[in-house]
Amino acid sequence: MAESAEFVATVGIDAGGDSCRLCVAKSGQDRVNLHVNRVSNRQTPALVSFDKRLRIYGEEAEARAASLFKNSVPLPLYISGLDKDSLGEYIKTKKYLFGSTFDKNNGAFSVTFDDAPYQVYPAEILSFFVDKVLDTVRKECEVSTSDGNNKFRVALSLPIYLSEETKKGIYNSLSLTG
Repeated sequence: MAESAEFVATVGIDAGGDSCRLCVAKSGQDRVNLHVNRVSNRQTPALVSFDKRLRIYGEEAEARAASLFKNSVPLPLYISGLDKDSLGEYIKTKKYLFGSTFDKNNGAFSVTFDDAPYQVYPAEILSFFVDKVLDTVRKECEVSTSDGNNKFRVALSLPIYLSEETKKGIYNSLSLTG
C-alpha cells in the first residue's frame, strides 16, 4: 500500500504588486508564521537579475538593479501569464521598468548570462523566483532540496483583476517549479 505524502507545511504566497510575502502554517501547529525573505525582515522584491554566473532575485537583485538593469526582469507574476502580444503591450506601458530586450517573435527576454547572450522566457523567470522564495521555507522547515516542493502545499494569491487566461498561464508557469 502506497504511503500518502507527508506535508510539512502549507505555504501562502502573496505575489501581488512589485513584492512577495510568504505565510507558513506548519502541520500540527495552530499558528501562521509570516516569512518575508532571507535577507531582512521585509517583503521580497519581485525581480530577477542575471549576472556573470548567477541568477539573483529579491533584495540582492534590487540592490544591483542599476548595474544589471539590462539583465533584469521585474514583475515575474504579471509577465508569466501573458501571451506574446499582451506581454509586448504590457512592456510598452511600463517601459521604464524593463531594461532587457523583449523579442516579440518568441516571447523571450534577451539577457547576458555567463558572459553569453541568453533567451529567458517569462515562465522560467517566475518558476525560478518562486523556487528561490520557497528556499526560505525549506530552510525554516528543515526540508532538503532533494525533496523539492513535495512536502508543501502551496497557495498563490493572485490579484482579482487578472483574467482567467492570465491566471491559467501563471499556474502553468508554476508547474515548472515542481
